[in-house]
Order: sequence, then structure tokens, then C-alpha cells
Amino acid sequence: MLWHQPWHRITIEEFDRILEHTNELRNKVFYALQYGCGLRSGEALNLLSNGTNLDMKNKQIHLKSRPGTKTMPPFILKDKEARSVPIPKKTLNLLKQYEKERDPDCPFLLMTTERWQVVQQTWQTMRKQGRAREWQNWKLVCNPCRDFKRVCRRAGIETEERLNLHCLRKGWACNLAENGTDPKTLCELGGWSDPSVLHEYYSKSTSANKDRARQVLDELMGE
Repeated sequence: MLWHQPWHRITIEEFDRILEHTNELRNKVFYALQYGCGLRSGEALNLLSNGTNLDMKNKQIHLKSRPGTKTMPPFILKDKEARSVPIPKKTLNLLKQYEKERDPDCPFLLMTTERWQVVQQTWQTMRKQGRAREWQNWKLVCNPCRDFKRVCRRAGIETEERLNLHCLRKGWACNLAENGTDPKTLCELGGWSDPSVLHEYYSKSTSANKDRARQVLDELMGE
């Protein structure tokens, strides 16, 4: 089954190719928020453009749940625990570029006014039907994973492993684990309440570190 397939770890080089083959700056920011900041796709899509979430001065993103209103659907943060994550330079630069062209009439950072009108209509319909509890964070956009897979194909990324948007966040976690971020800090940044979920990231990190150690020994011993 596809669910049991190992997921594909997106390398820095592959991520650069993904950005290179992504046409819209909005989507580049969307991918960079996941690979550079470890946001879940629903978390990135729910960022507001009024400064509530983005702290550009201190290079941080602040995430917390948001109740629904008559006109705006809710945002339910997984495990419901607010957190703040740092923004790396590459992602910050993309955000600054995007600030000049984002839609000023939409409350969401990564959404157009046209899409916002559709979302409002969907949310109000669900409320009238008594289905407000069925709202999911990802309902803000249509088929983002399909679009991402198309970009990956254009970028020449071919793999038998699972390749989807969540691989961006998983790649972020592996990058931090491999470069010495301790489990407690990684849990806090990624919003995991159970440290055991980090095992896969640190096991991949261990394998990579062993490979590097072998290379160092080969160089020292003249091979």
C-alpha cells in the first residue's frame, strides 16, 4: 500500500530545483514555508496577511489556533499548542519579494481574492448546514498536492518513494536533526507533543552521519 511506502527525503539541491520550476511566487513562498520553517501545509495556508503570524523584524512565524466567525473559517492548530518558529534567510527573502505582489484585499497571505470569495461561500454554506465542525485547514485551496507533484516532475525528481507536500516538512525536520538540533527543540519547533515521532528523522540523521564519518576516515587514511 502507498501508505507504507517510505517517503522521499527532499535534498537542498532538489528543493532549489523545485523553486526554479515553480512559476508563481506565491507557490514558491508556500513551499519555502514548509521546507524552510517546517510548517504543515494547512498551517502555511492559514497564515494571515495582517501581521498576526509573521514577525518579519524578528524573523519568526507565530502560530496559534483561531476560532471561526460568520465570515472566516477557523484554524485548528494540531495539538492546539501555540508555537513560534524561526524564518531562514532564503524564506525571508521570498516573503519580502511576495509582499510587493500579494493580494491586498485578501486576509490570507497565500490566497487570491477570487479564491477567498469561494472559501467564504463554502464556509457559510457549511455553517448553514450545521457542518461547521467538518471544516479542515486544507480546504482553503484546491489540490495543492497535485500541483506540487507536477512541479517535482518538471524539476526532474523521480522516485518510487512517497512524494507529496508533507515531504517538505519532513525534509526540514531531517535537515535540523542531521545538523545537531536536539529532540526537545525540534519537538517545540515542529509542534509535536510526542517525542517518539522524531525517531525517523534522527535515524535518518544517524545513517547520514555514519556515511560522513566513513568519508572522513577514507580521506585520513589516503583512500
